[in-house]
Amino acid sequence: MTVTALSWNSKYSDLIEVGYGTYDIYNQGEGLILLFSLKNPSYPENIIETTCGVFCLQSSPTRPYIIAVGFFDGSIKVYDVRTKNNTPKYSSEISNKHIESIWKIQWLDEDSNGYMNFASIGAEGKVILWTLVKNELRPSVLLTISRNEYQKNSFDNLNYGEINATYLRHSNLLGI
Repeated sequence: MTVTALSWNSKYSDLIEVGYGTYDIYNQGEGLILLFSLKNPSYPENIIETTCGVFCLQSSPTRPYIIAVGFFDGSIKVYDVRTKNNTPKYSSEISNKHIESIWKIQWLDEDSNGYMNFASIGAEGKVILWTLVKNELRPSVLLTISRNEYQKNSFDNLNYGEINATYLRHSNLLGI
């Protein structure tokens, strides 16, 4: 497995969250999440085995023991690393997940009801707001960025509209 995601813990500056998987789309397998402390970097503080490769992860800024993880298969899981059973506390359902890899997770401020929430962006161009309500991960699609099919390697064929977005280029020549 390869290191596919790195993130500093939002509160504990000596804690690094590391995700493992593979970038080989034809050879996907299991993944790992390891939490390392700089106080003892030779052995992880916590090991979480996953059924799919990790693509991104980030701890909550208000509850640093809660980590949201985006996977290659488009699923999202939220772990409470204080528990030792390492099963996700929240998980996106098959019908509510992204259909392609999760590229980024960003925690947001709690909503007016005090619920934690974060946004994710998948390779298919969907930006989804996830709200953690009781034992449920509730999705709400914020934005769908359409793919632009083009023949040459330039920005000339992109349609510029009212939406300003960061353009990411991947080796498959599709931009998001």
